[in-house]
Amino acid sequence: MRLGVATLLLGLGLAIAGCASEKPPPVVGEDITAAQLRSLEDEPPMLRYLSPTDEEARALAEEERLAASGNPVPEASAERSDLEDEPTTEDKVEGASIGLLQIAITIGAIVAPFFLM
Repeated sequence: MRLGVATLLLGLGLAIAGCASEKPPPVVGEDITAAQLRSLEDEPPMLRYLSPTDEEARALAEEERLAASGNPVPEASAERSDLEDEPTTEDKVEGASIGLLQIAITIGAIVAPFFLM
């Protein structure tokens, strides 16, 4: 009986939440004209922020040219070697601890409802 009531309430809650989350279509004001829409930029503003500046573009082109010729930039190769460091014992223990914690939380979430009955 409890399970049926809980299922009914959950279904009712989902239905109400689903209906409440529908948004009405946006109202377009009459003050927007076709000329204004044509004047909008083609690329979104976020792409402008992500595109490199002239100096960055030159530096990237120089790095690509040197990498293609077989002489990588010494600074770039030093940065790459830093990224390839093997994890320390502390990092391995930390990763294992987080994994065990995730498993413990999952098992606790599965077992907890049995203690509430």
